[in-house]
Amino acid sequence: MNGTEYRDHRLFKGTVTERGIIDYILSLDESLRLNYNAYQTIVFTVTHRKPNLFRSFIHEKQRGLSAKMDQALKTFRQSEIAIVNALSYDYSNGLVEGINNKIKIIKRTAHGYRNFSNFRNRIFIEYKLLETKTAA
Repeated sequence: MNGTEYRDHRLFKGTVTERGIIDYILSLDESLRLNYNAYQTIVFTVTHRKPNLFRSFIHEKQRGLSAKMDQALKTFRQSEIAIVNALSYDYSNGLVEGINNKIKIIKRTAHGYRNFSNFRNRIFIEYKLLETKTAA
């Protein structure tokens, strides 16, 4: 969000920053402001990888939040251990997800292999684990 760059906006007279627009909208409804601040706190704890702050925030008594935000916080409390582990460690299953995605793409473009060994060989070729025979 940009708080220094002023721009003309058709709903506001004169120039205004993005921060100014958000401040104006949040000043209209207290419940919206509380939900927005709760959301921003969660985003901050996740992006800056602060598991202790995340843990303390989801266990605080939050007053004035919407039912959906309360439900989200309840879900966070139920999955607290997994979320804190994800914030604490640098491990990711991104590599495995990428491999699975590539295999699904091979299956989709091949329209089904009749022979599993051909399918297996195609996966190995894609990952350069199997050399292709060339006619010489």
